[in-house]
Amino acid sequence: NTAVDFKITGKCDEAGMVTELWQCGVLIGKARKTVNVFQPEIRGNFLKPLIAFSAKKLYFEYFYENNVLIKPITKCLTLRNVSLLPLVFMIKCPTPFSVDRLEYTLNPDEETSVHVSFDPGMKTDRLCYRPKARL
Repeated sequence: NTAVDFKITGKCDEAGMVTELWQCGVLIGKARKTVNVFQPEIRGNFLKPLIAFSAKKLYFEYFYENNVLIKPITKCLTLRNVSLLPLVFMIKCPTPFSVDRLEYTLNPDEETSVHVSFDPGMKTDRLCYRPKARL
């Protein structure tokens, strides 16, 4: 007798129940045709990953001053996993913004902090600028 373990991973683009009928077949001896030995119904309830943000928007404001060193401005944002399952995700943001960490893992109801920085020195012409970016 031989046992084989299978790890099955399911992915779905939309939340909700998914049901599939699978077939497990074997070839016996020199047979050319498979014999179905097991037909499980596989069900999965896919949940939408949800993260609660402490603020919907972060505002950064900088006024240039002569002979004053330009330094990045950093603000803290709290993220909380409001899903029923653990979440593994990455945060990306375009310049002139940056974050202190790119990869995160949050268990249900767990929180973490993200430090979002704005570098006003990225724009060298010192003209008014209103970047719109999303995390």
